[in-house]
Amino acid sequence: MSYEFSATENEIIRKAGSRTKIWGILTLAGGILTALMGLAAAMSGETFGIVAGVIYALLALIPIIIGRSFMEAGNALGAAVTTAGSDIDHLMTALTGLSKAFIIQIVAAAVWGGILILGIVAAIALPSFLS
Repeated sequence: MSYEFSATENEIIRKAGSRTKIWGILTLAGGILTALMGLAAAMSGETFGIVAGVIYALLALIPIIIGRSFMEAGNALGAAVTTAGSDIDHLMTALTGLSKAFIIQIVAAAVWGGILILGIVAAIALPSFLS
């Protein structure tokens, strides 16, 4: 037995999918900008700039992975609206993808916090260490 969402239900799912995908794109863009800042810092050639560049590169991976996960979840929600005959299957796939995106974001936030603390410590300690 298959279930087809009503027009109202489809509109709610479509909006959720669209917003999820937009959030993924914005998060991915933030990751790319962070990576570019790291590249700029590393190109300074100074030890501090290279260390900062590596830290930025590590930080950039987190929003890039999260952004991609949210984009995939948004696409899956969109599939539940645009296809016929398997609405519940598509919705379950979308919810699984969304759950995956959230757990990645939770773990990444904890890792990000650790890297951020490392970066702050390095920013404070490294210049005096190199002098």
